[in-house]
Amino acid sequence: MFDLLFFGACDLCALIAEYTDPGHNPMIPQTIVLEPGLVVYKIYDGYWVFGRPTLEELRQDLRTVLMKCRPDWDITAPEMKVAWQQGRKELFYPYGKKYLQTLGEQY
Repeated sequence: MFDLLFFGACDLCALIAEYTDPGHNPMIPQTIVLEPGLVVYKIYDGYWVFGRPTLEELRQDLRTVLMKCRPDWDITAPEMKVAWQQGRKELFYPYGKKYLQTLGEQY
């Protein structure tokens, strides 16, 4: 894991530059899955067919990242049940809010 904020643009270009065709200077296509705070979770790199992630792989990566950063991911966990019984509804996003209110918080 490394943080993109401390990773310079020149270093990033060096990772994706193709070295077998210096005449045309093509780049290797990459897909980067990020966690909150621009922390790299996974990098898929390769050519147009073989190194690209499938939709299922991206879905699984998103599930894993959300499990790490959402405390209410598993609402069946004992600590979440206790929080619900204590009336701590703020832990259960977006409990008690309308959809448009949640959009307003993002911007």
